[in-house]
Order: sequence, then structure tokens, then C-alpha cells
Amino acid sequence: MISPLSIVRRRRGEPGFFRTLILTCALVMSGCLQTPDKTVQGDCEADSGACDAPSDRSRYPGFGTGPGAVIAPLSFVNGDGSEMNLGQIYSDPSRKVLLLTTSAGWCTACIEEQPKLQQLHGEYYDRGLSVLVVLFEKQDYTPADARLARAWKARYELDFDVVADPEFIMQPFYPNGDSSSTPIILVIDIDTMTILDTMVGFQEAAVRALITNNL
Repeated sequence: MISPLSIVRRRRGEPGFFRTLILTCALVMSGCLQTPDKTVQGDCEADSGACDAPSDRSRYPGFGTGPGAVIAPLSFVNGDGSEMNLGQIYSDPSRKVLLLTTSAGWCTACIEEQPKLQQLHGEYYDRGLSVLVVLFEKQDYTPADARLARAWKARYELDFDVVADPEFIMQPFYPNGDSSSTPIILVIDIDTMTILDTMVGFQEAAVRALITNNL
């Protein structure tokens, strides 16, 4: 890239000096010339830290099950029987943090957790929080289905998504794959689908801190 200083670095006595100077000034003012030590991205300078453009969410990133890894675009079953995919949450630029919790019909701790999840949804939804309950078993330990997801959402008067995981694809997120650890909580940065943290049981203070620090 041509530097403005290299253009005007001529002796004043040389012919055409002032004509060159005037032309250089015009080019600088019009933005045609840039100094080489700054990279411009869009309407802001990358080295200034002023860029805050949204990331490209047209393509889903890549995968793992622990903190720091990118969660796969897992698919579940909605209460109406349709498919729900994490890619749908990722593609919504208004969503910033996903609070995903596993549940089961036999899980007493999960039942106690629902009002707290609803409260978090009410407090932080407008700031970009998404809450998702993933049910993998019924009370009799048979696989969850759309009917359970629909009934669960109605029973606990939840305003966020409740889905069924009949294949228990969330099992790899459990310590040693042990479902008795239910509920498992995942807090995910939706912009990158990176798992910020996982925890066994609903630890409200820790969950709130992760949410507020990443919204």
C-alpha cells in the first residue's frame, strides 16, 4: 500500500512539488490513501478495538462435550412432534447465551428446578438468554417423547422451549455417562456455540454469574 508520506517526500525546489502535495492531500481526505499500519474492517479499525459487528452465523462451527468445546448441532423433538435443532438457536442473532438443562420424569431435583428456570427466563430473555429443557426419560424410565415435552411445559407453566431426547444423545455430557447425575446444566455462548461450563445439579449462583457475565 502506498504511504502518503512517500508521495510528498520530495524537495520543495523540485518541479511539480505543490501540485503533488495538493493531489496527495485530496487523496487522503477522500480516503483513497491509508497508512499501512492500520487494518480497516468495515467502518471501524481493527487495531482500535472499536469493531463490534455481529459474527457470521450462516455456518455452524465444529464439536465436543466439555467446557471450551463447541457443542454439536444436536436435534431433539418438540412438543408438537417436529424437530428442534440447536442450529435454530444459533441462527438467531438476538440470542447470546443458552442455558440447557437435562431432565427426566423421575427426577425430583429437576421438578424443583423448573420455577427457577422460568424466573431466569423472565429476567434475562430480553437481554439474549435462551433456556432449553431436554427431557430424556419418563417417570417409568422409558424414553421421553413429544407428549411428555408438551405436558411438562404445560404442567410447570414454562414460557421457553421444552424438548424430548428419546435417543438420550445428551448422555456423553454426563460424568461417566451416568444418568443418575440428572440434571446436567450447560451454559453456552451462542455466538460461537462454545460450552462455557457444565455442572451437575442446578447451582443458581454459579448459573446467574455465567449468564450475567456473558450477556
